[in-house]
Amino acid sequence: MTLPPHAPADENRSSLADRVLGGIAWSALGNVFQQVVAFGISVTLARLLSPREFGVLAMVTVLLGFGNLLAELGFTAALIQRKDLSPAHLDSAFWLTLASGSLLGLGFALAAPAVARFYSEPQLVAVTRVMAVNFVLVPTAAVQLALMQREMRFKKLAAIGVGKVVLAGAVGVTLAALDQGIWSLVAHSLCLSAFGTAGLWLFSSWRPRLRFSVSSARELWDYSGSLIGFGVANFWARNADNILVGRFIGATGLGIYSRAYSTMLLPLNQIAAVLTTVMFPALASIQDDRERLASVYLRAVGGVALVTTPVMLGVFVLAEDFVLAVFGSQWAGVVPVLQVLVLLGVMQSLASTVGWLYQALGHTRMMFRWGLFSSAVIVAAIGVGVWMGSPVSVAGAYAGASVLLTPLALLLPGRLVGLGVADFTRAIWGPLAAGVLMAVTIGALRRWSPLPAAPWPHLLILAPLGALIYWVAVSQIFRVESYVSLRTLLLQKLRGRAASTPNDS
Repeated sequence: MTLPPHAPADENRSSLADRVLGGIAWSALGNVFQQVVAFGISVTLARLLSPREFGVLAMVTVLLGFGNLLAELGFTAALIQRKDLSPAHLDSAFWLTLASGSLLGLGFALAAPAVARFYSEPQLVAVTRVMAVNFVLVPTAAVQLALMQREMRFKKLAAIGVGKVVLAGAVGVTLAALDQGIWSLVAHSLCLSAFGTAGLWLFSSWRPRLRFSVSSARELWDYSGSLIGFGVANFWARNADNILVGRFIGATGLGIYSRAYSTMLLPLNQIAAVLTTVMFPALASIQDDRERLASVYLRAVGGVALVTTPVMLGVFVLAEDFVLAVFGSQWAGVVPVLQVLVLLGVMQSLASTVGWLYQALGHTRMMFRWGLFSSAVIVAAIGVGVWMGSPVSVAGAYAGASVLLTPLALLLPGRLVGLGVADFTRAIWGPLAAGVLMAVTIGALRRWSPLPAAPWPHLLILAPLGALIYWVAVSQIFRVESYVSLRTLLLQKLRGRAASTPNDS
């Protein structure tokens, strides 16, 4: 079997640019389609079900996400980053993740009564036991996923993502329409995992063999062990809010908070998913050229700010219109929580990029140490917010902690490739300035214009207008470097393809 190698160290720049642009294009196309479908499904389920049912599922989803993190053992990233990858590494990773997932699934099912007692929610016993099946479904395709990402086969990965969202959504909505309540959400979650795993097995030619190498497993663990440690710390920092809100504020409060959080994360997760899927293997392929890696990374950070800033600030200004128009008046409590979480979204979009550097350069132990520190700060802040007694206070505490941590989160790994405060400031100030200009303008128009007071006119008129204002600001007023670079690169690629296409005559 021939394993996919990383690109050689002397690979020309245009080749890497082509691979990155192609990967981003296919990943973005797939994710846009997925999120349009997923958002439609989410809205439909929100109208068919109550905040309480979403809150009950959120209680068990937190634990499920943690278990899936442990089951995968960090081997997906280890297989992508490793230069000399052998069949023994692949087989060993598969059998270890399968064993880990099976044991965690069994433990999760046995712990179901304790989970229900913790939340004082008897329905969680059955829900938890059924959801335990996820622990076997997800890890069994970890090796296939790693190989497809390593080979940058993003067209097929996009097809898998679209397929699972459509099929799982059809199952969930059908059951909700048949008045199956919480079980429609459970079925939707299980089908996402099942269809995703089936797609990876269908599109990947790799199959496991009955062999296991202790030395190969140890080599992978040397990289992934610290990555798992960071993942655990980061997971609990990101999910302590759900656990504590569910435990001390209740299912309805958690339903409102989780709806606001998932709405804020919806665009960010997809941007992060597209870029992380592409940028990690791309940076790993040039890990020995630190100057080039720093340049590519900094341009990617500017691109993240370019895309996420208008989305988050636009959500802040139009939050009330969006929630009432899309989810309905029963979700009005989401509005103030969502507006506070927008600040968190801006910070998270930038801080999430540092994982590309840590992992591509193999500094997972440094990543783990940072994870321990930042997680302790975030969990303490969330605890203060819960003590104050409302979903809004939890959101505010979480966002405040992120504002304090993000500059340090960027600078620590940035030093590994020679990046400092001035470099990051230059990369992000333009998108932030343009975003603020856009938000102030559409906020003033929303308040003082003669537009109808109904939510839909505001959304249909002000959202496109905001996009136009932002485009003018980044392209004409501030001449944002990341926008100019991206436009130039795309035009070069388009002209190159046009030149290489033979004339019809």
